[in-house]
Amino acid sequence: MPSLKLQRILLCVLVAIGFVIWSAGPALANDGGWWDRDDRERGAQSAHDMRLVGYNDLQGRPSYHPTIVKQGHRYILYASEHVGTFLNPLTNKMEDDGTSILDVTNPRKPIYLKHLPSRYGTPDNEARHVRVCAGDDLPGKMYPGQFFMLRSDGQKAHTLWNVTDPKNPVFITNAVENLTYTHKESWDCQSGLAAMPSSPPTDINPTWKTNITKIFDLRDPYQPKFIRDWGLVGQEPNSTVSPVPPGVHMHIIHTDPKYGTRLYGGYGTSNGACQVVDAVKMIDANHLAPTAANILFAQLGYLKLSNEFGCHSFFPVPQMPMPDFADNIAASQVQDFGLITTEATSNGCQSYRAMAQVMDLNNLPNMQVVSSFFVPAIQGRKHYCQEDGRFGSHSVSESYLPPFYKRFSAVAHFSGGVHIMDYRNPFDLKDIAWFVPEINQNTIQNCATRGTVQTCSQVIQTNNAETDDRGYVYIVDRAGTGTHILELTGEARDMLFHDADAPE
Repeated sequence: MPSLKLQRILLCVLVAIGFVIWSAGPALANDGGWWDRDDRERGAQSAHDMRLVGYNDLQGRPSYHPTIVKQGHRYILYASEHVGTFLNPLTNKMEDDGTSILDVTNPRKPIYLKHLPSRYGTPDNEARHVRVCAGDDLPGKMYPGQFFMLRSDGQKAHTLWNVTDPKNPVFITNAVENLTYTHKESWDCQSGLAAMPSSPPTDINPTWKTNITKIFDLRDPYQPKFIRDWGLVGQEPNSTVSPVPPGVHMHIIHTDPKYGTRLYGGYGTSNGACQVVDAVKMIDANHLAPTAANILFAQLGYLKLSNEFGCHSFFPVPQMPMPDFADNIAASQVQDFGLITTEATSNGCQSYRAMAQVMDLNNLPNMQVVSSFFVPAIQGRKHYCQEDGRFGSHSVSESYLPPFYKRFSAVAHFSGGVHIMDYRNPFDLKDIAWFVPEINQNTIQNCATRGTVQTCSQVIQTNNAETDDRGYVYIVDRAGTGTHILELTGEARDMLFHDADAPE
């Protein structure tokens, strides 16, 4: 038996080793596992293979859409906002909601740089969406080293800003104003084309049937040029189609090396439709008149969804490698897909379950849904349908950068937080990680009516999610809880960075 002195020495050594392991825990967590012992330690109601890295309260403002841009050596987060008026501690003034701008170069210590209020007062004090392009990416490269922001401003306008210094944005101009609907614009930095949802009356004809989209040339942000109004057959002036198709919810314009520039349109939150358009034909000078024939001239694909599903988001994934098809014919080894979501619009699960889906785009005239991403109402210790907010999908992440693109998508699920969808096999989707933040003092109450009983409580409402090329996931909350910066852990992290198909 060791001497008493030796026992004391051994005890001291064991205590020292224990202290080293304990203090190294947060660092070791980067390799996964450590935080999984108790996910509540790090601001989660429920988590699996995801952990919290950084947080900012966004001044308690209900947020809609995060956009992350690498500006020089810095990563800048632009967070759009729903309606509200809150105190801005930077100015010590009450300010209408608009856009929060943060430096997230160090994701563990995000720095709030600027709050840019809406240019319109109540009831339009919001700026729901935001896009940013680098001058070096826009055609012609007229403004090297500069950065430009397009945002919806109130429900009144789409405005352009110079955000080269994100702490001091400079207003450029209104691209379009006098609207009553501005949800949700897209700006393709490769072609310079932008799609801006709008409401009748329109520039061409005041008799479009429902909310449509204005197509602009924004190659030069200082000289925005309106091209045309756009929609579905049945929305155009003088149409006799009945019922009128649902109004636009969002468009994505994307330039691909093989297919050129296309528009991917989402219409309706239920009973919706998805549309794929050849953008070159769409802006052809001989086909600008708002007629059904001219819409069909540019339309490559159209799918009417069931009453249960809408097309809130429509994110293209062209030329996607299919490793599992390596032994099949060559044509099947690289395929075209799109990620779509229905938006959950009722509180307390009092409607159809909203979910993400994969669309097969290999035969555009006959495109079809081939799989669904289903998140169960009961997951671990969470029962999402007992929450008083919305539960179900809202949006997919919209970054074209590795390591996520063409492999994984961050899908916002309101009270279900964010879920990471593995779509490397688009026909067999997997839920590999999730994170549901804790509520806090800023979280706004939501109310649900079930039968004749109404209940109200604070509930997470993760609205949108985005990713960056470092592998971080950013989520924002429409109930005012703030922005959470997350990373994958455990097996999910291994798949993201170490699997055979992971980008170099």
